[in-house]
Amino acid sequence: MRARVFGLWLPAGVLLLSAALKALSPDHIGVSLARLGLQGGLALPTLIGLVFAEAGIGAALLLAPSRRVQVLAIGLLSTFCLVLLAFLALGNPPDCGCFGMMKLFRSARDEGVFGVARNLLLIAGLAWFLLPDTRASVTA
Repeated sequence: MRARVFGLWLPAGVLLLSAALKALSPDHIGVSLARLGLQGGLALPTLIGLVFAEAGIGAALLLAPSRRVQVLAIGLLSTFCLVLLAFLALGNPPDCGCFGMMKLFRSARDEGVFGVARNLLLIAGLAWFLLPDTRASVTA
């Protein structure tokens, strides 16, 4: 049961929280989108797509977990890691806007490092459930 909480429910909760906070405070991710070249007419559709992707995959992990949903979640979190790493490579990274206005650190760099570490742990939890069960089965 604890493994399920860590491997499926925790990533689902993080994705749902992130989607809700982005939807409630969309301005906070605007700077990050602009640094990626998504300005003007592209920013709003990208934000809406992110919110729906996070919310949809998060809800699916809770309500109908499957290998396909887990792979989608791993892909989404991996993409977020790559973006965060690209931001960290900049001399002065922008605030990622991962959780809207919610901040754990004062420094955007610290937020980015924490975001990469958090996402890697969530990916590890999701990947754990993708491994085949190697326990010996007992047949009666």
